[in-house]
Amino acid sequence: MILTCPECSASYNVPAEAIGLEGRQVRCKKCKHVWFQQGEKQALEDLINMIQSSEIEVDDIAFDDGKKSTAKQVAPPQKSFKERLEPLWVLSQKLVPQKLKNYLFSGPKRSFLSHCASFMVALAVFSVLLLALVFFRGGITSVIPPLASVYEAAGFPLHDYAHVNPEDSLTFERVSLSTGTETRQILGNLINLTSQRVRVPLFKIDFVSSEGAVIHEMKSQLPIHVIEKELSYAFEIAIPSEIPQDIAAIQISFTE
Repeated sequence: MILTCPECSASYNVPAEAIGLEGRQVRCKKCKHVWFQQGEKQALEDLINMIQSSEIEVDDIAFDDGKKSTAKQVAPPQKSFKERLEPLWVLSQKLVPQKLKNYLFSGPKRSFLSHCASFMVALAVFSVLLLALVFFRGGITSVIPPLASVYEAAGFPLHDYAHVNPEDSLTFERVSLSTGTETRQILGNLINLTSQRVRVPLFKIDFVSSEGAVIHEMKSQLPIHVIEKELSYAFEIAIPSEIPQDIAAIQISFTE
């Protein structure tokens, strides 16, 4: 145990057995002061008296006996998501002025905000649906072919091709009129003059009489949408029955 002189505050490390349980007279080597040093028994009694005279409960005092506790430590309860957001909510309530909160969340304003929230949800759903229609346009047009022209007009082509002028990249060759007993057809070849893929546009066909006048006009689309680089495609276009028989010439042009 450590003894401290009440006069000069000198400290000495003395075995507890030298003082004993009842205590004894000791003298300071430095200042020669003599005092009665209490033993361990008296110090324990003073501690018990101090605890009994105070409001501290004995069960509330934890003593470390140097042994590891075998009791299983209980983990603190996990906070819910709402409890975690509570500090942010409190902070936002402090930052937003009270007048603004009253303006936004009272009376007709609350209904207006509800309508805005519903509109935003509907807009998000519509955007997702539109992206799905664009992304899966290849499979959709394979089931519903007429939608291909709708996608093309909307700027979402079904194939990758070069954006060039068809008049400068495509040409017709060996165009002729084939007349049978029941059907008439326009035969010819469409040639890609470039070294890149080109989209096949809609055709415009003018039927010209012997006087040079256009007696009928029709539009036609080939079965292919893209023609590969430096290749030709042989086409056959049926002539409707309402076209007169006295056709002197045929003029084919691109509509784009």
